[in-house]
Amino acid sequence: MNDSLLPLGKLRVDFLEKILPKNLDPSVVVGPKVGEDATVIDFGSTYLVITTD
Repeated sequence: MNDSLLPLGKLRVDFLEKILPKNLDPSVVVGPKVGEDATVIDFGSTYLVITTD
């Protein structure tokens, strides 16, 4: 198997922690993290909630 390919299935936690961004815009209330399936962005007068599964 080619070492540059990711294995099938869920990604390892240590890999996800390495690739997820750490410094986000202050308007990001809930950002990307392991186990999180949603994000919340503060637009001042309203919030945008985005989810995926």
